[in-house]
Formats: sequence, C-alpha cells, structure tokens
Amino acid sequence: MFLQQSPSPSSSSSTVMTLTEKEEAEAEESVPKEVPTILQIKRALPPHVFRPSLGRSLYFVGKDVSLVAALYLSLLWLEGVAGEEQVLRQVLRYLVYPVYWFLQVGLA
Repeated sequence: MFLQQSPSPSSSSSTVMTLTEKEEAEAEESVPKEVPTILQIKRALPPHVFRPSLGRSLYFVGKDVSLVAALYLSLLWLEGVAGEEQVLRQVLRYLVYPVYWFLQVGLA
C-alpha cells in the first residue's frame, strides 16, 4: 500500500512511502476475522434500543407516509404549473424528477 507524504518545506517533490511489514501485520490484526452474530450485536447495544414502542413506530409510519404524499403532491403541482410548455416539462423531467427520486429514497 502506498501513502503519499506531503512535501516538506526543504524539498519541492513529494515522496512515496510504503508500509513496513510490521505496520501491515498490525493493520491485518485490527481487521476482525469473523462477522459478529446478531446476538453479539444485540448484547453490545444498550437495552433501551430494543424496547418496542407502538407510539414511536406509528409516528415513523405517519412521518414516512406524510413525506411521500407531500413529495408526490408537490410533483403533481409542478407538472400542473409546467402545463403544455415543453421547455418547463423538459426541466421538470431532467432536473426535478431526479431530486424527487432521491428524496423518496432518502427520506422515506
């Protein structure tokens, strides 16, 4: 593996350094050899994370549905504003739709 060192004030060219065998061995030791099980992960996390809450779950469902509906209605509104204007419809198709898709995936 190569690391690039920033140039020192005395030299104008950058130097390439390689990891020593000891550094490589230390790096390999830090990588876990096996994937933890679900039970191990659950034991490592605080217990309040796994307490079920109907109210909290319904809040998140409501929030997701509201965001999806708001995004969809705003897209319909923009299509109505564009009307038959071809330039606006092209802008909508190439700029607004990708933003809409991104928000749908990221927010909901």
